[in-house]
Amino acid sequence: MRVGILGSGAVGQALGTGLTTLSHDVKIGSREPSKLDEWVAQGGQHASAGTFEQAAAFGEIVALATLWAGTQQALELAASGTWPAKWSST
Repeated sequence: MRVGILGSGAVGQALGTGLTTLSHDVKIGSREPSKLDEWVAQGGQHASAGTFEQAAAFGEIVALATLWAGTQQALELAASGTWPAKWSST
C-alpha cells in the first residue's frame, strides 16, 4: 500500500518507519523535504520524502501527523495538488 504522511516530526517518522518495516511504500510530506534525507536513507526502498502536496497525491491513504499549530497550513499545501480530486464524491 502507498501511504502519504503529512508531517515530518517524530510522530510522522515513527509511523513511517513502522509502515516501511511492513513493506508499505511511504512518502512523508514536509515544508522542507531535504530534512528527511537521513530518514529516507534508513528506510530503504520503501521510504521517500516530498512536499505535503506530493505526499497527499502519493498516498492511497494519507495520515495527518502535524503539530496542531501547523495542521491548517499542511492541509492547505496538500490540497493545492490532486488530493481533493482523488476523494471527491462528485
